[in-house]
Amino acid sequence: MNEVQLRASSTLRITGDTLRIMREVSIRELRNSGGAVVDQVGRGESLVVTRDGKPVAELHPVAAPSLSSRMLLERWSHLPPVEPAAFRKDVDALLDTEL
Repeated sequence: MNEVQLRASSTLRITGDTLRIMREVSIRELRNSGGAVVDQVGRGESLVVTRDGKPVAELHPVAAPSLSSRMLLERWSHLPPVEPAAFRKDVDALLDTEL
């Protein structure tokens, strides 16, 4: 697999309450290795596209389509029923009750 070597950006991007460093790809790298760059984005990575070292665009993966309420109910219908007392016992066994 031909992966493009990307640089870590010195620009910090804030998304919601998450602070992350987005990697950069130059327009030249994008033109010459576009397929490899798109493969990286397709695997969930967000990238900053630069021109002359300055950010000009961001590439993000397409969000997965959301499920309809009908589809969620259909999926949930196959789950085993939850017994509340047993569930509570399992949760209490995992959590520190002193908190």
